[in-house]
Parts: sequence; C-alpha cells; structure tokens
Amino acid sequence: MKFLTAIIFLIYTSAFGMDILRLEPMNYIVQKDTLDSSIEKGFFRISGEVKMFSSANPIANVLSGCTSSGTWVRTGANGKFDLLLKTTDSVVYFYHEGWSEVVIENYQFQEGHHIEIDVFMNQVVSTPDNQIMKRKPVIYLYSEVDQHVQLKIDPLGEFTFTYPTYKNGWNVEIKNNELVVDCKNYPYLFWEATSPDLNYNFNPQSIEGSIVETSDLTSFFENSLAELGLNQTEMTDFITYWVPALSGKSHCFIQFVIDEAYENKIAALKMEPQAESSRRIFIIASELDGDNIGIDVQPQEFESFERNGLTIVEWGGAIVDLNELGL
Repeated sequence: MKFLTAIIFLIYTSAFGMDILRLEPMNYIVQKDTLDSSIEKGFFRISGEVKMFSSANPIANVLSGCTSSGTWVRTGANGKFDLLLKTTDSVVYFYHEGWSEVVIENYQFQEGHHIEIDVFMNQVVSTPDNQIMKRKPVIYLYSEVDQHVQLKIDPLGEFTFTYPTYKNGWNVEIKNNELVVDCKNYPYLFWEATSPDLNYNFNPQSIEGSIVETSDLTSFFENSLAELGLNQTEMTDFITYWVPALSGKSHCFIQFVIDEAYENKIAALKMEPQAESSRRIFIIASELDGDNIGIDVQPQEFESFERNGLTIVEWGGAIVDLNELGL
C-alpha cells in the first residue's frame, strides 16, 4: 500500500455545484532536487528510473530526452536514464511503443541542479480500431515582416498533446522569425494525435519508399530532407528525434507523405493569412529485422521547395507494424 499511496493523488472537481473526489495516477515523482557544483553553467542533470505503474518493475528501452536540445537516451535493462540538458530545455519526454507517454512540462528545472526522479508508465491496451500515434508533428513559421497568424489543425484523429496549448487554434505573433503565443516564445508549435487506419500508400506489386540500415539513418535523412528543402535547424530537430526512435532493429522501411498527401492523410490545416510557401513532411516507418519486406520497393522522388514570404514548414511521423498491415 505504501507504493500506491506514493503515486496517487487526489483531485477535486466541481460538477453541478458539487465537489467530486477523483483519484489520478501521478506519472512522475521527484525524489531529490539538489545543487550540484560539478554541473557546468547553463545545464541541469535529470536522472532516475522508468517503472511500471502497476508493479514498479523497471521498463527498458524507453526513449528519454528533450526535443529542443536533441538530447536522447534509452533506458537500460534496469530502467535507468541519465540526461544532461540545457536550462532552456523546459519539456522532457519519455516514450516507449505500447506504453503511455510521459511529458514533464510544468517542473521548474534550475541551472546547476541534479533532479532525481521516478517515472511511471502504464501499458497501453490496443483498441479495436487500431489507433496509431502521429508522433512529434512540429510547425515552424517564418515571415520577412512581423505579423499575426491564426492557425488551425484538424489531425484526422484525436489530439493527445499540444504545446503551447491548442485553444481551438493557435494565435501566433511572428517577430524576427520567432513565434510568440500568449506572450511566450516558442521555437515551433507542437502537436500529437492518435489516428485510425494510418497505412502506407502501395499497390499489390510495389511500394514507394526506402529500406535503410539503421546505421545509415542519419545520412539518409540528411540527404532526403535537404532535397525536400528543410534548413539546418529543421533537419537537426527531425534527425535528433527520429534516428534514436527508429534504431531498435537492423533496418527500417520509410515512406514520406508530403504536402497534399499530408493534408489529406495526416492533418488538414487552415491558416490566415495563407502561407505563400508551404512544405509539410510526414514519415511512416517500420522497424525491420532484415532488408526485405516481401514487396518490390521503388524509390520516392521529391519536388523542390522554395521559400518566399510567409512560410510554413511542418514535419512528423508514425511507426507502424508491417505485420498488422498485411504487406
């Protein structure tokens, strides 16, 4: 009972004028937060163990880190992780396929501090409609002049997390190519969502995409994203998230979903004023034990992208199981 008491807290909510007591699981507990003189200026350290909520047993291979600095590690067999992050990093993620994602965004990380933390995850039960997570779509906005933009996303599914908070859309001020929402600066807009029936585009004879050795993922993405017109910052954000996420097996199959196909298959977008230049990129990927998926693979060709005036760039992705798709 001591363990359950430690990781459950009480929340009061009001409904029809009455207070209702609800039990909510905590997804992390800070065990210690101490000043550490060995940590260099401009950084903090966060370490600990990722555990099962039900039993407190460790969970291995959890992807842990921060997108803003591109620092990622995976937990070992003992569930332990250790991260050195910049003080500008305010959101820390913990992700493992088949488990509930944990996002720490409201904790005040202080320079020179070592935070020791226990993270708790629940196993996700598959739903009948085979929901797939659209992971890490981020939106960059650029303008040659400062201006206000209203932006709405229809993820063709259900949002699971947005940052900053999505309030029936985002109202964004673009100032010196920085994004300001509710008086706070952001490098990009972030959303994730679940979606039913997300699948590759293919026919019975062939499929467009690439089979890539995981050791070659970085160079593959560098070449593909440069051809697609991403700048160095956007490429770095993409690569530092997706290479660790796709490195669990020897190979990957990757198919890019771009622009109009993104609009129809991943998320519809409304923007006022409309962008003069737009590039939206989504990858559908599967981890493989070898270099054969039992169907002829044809390389994809990409059209060039030129940036002019008000510009939007968006990227995201999903990991799917080829066995479940029947390829």
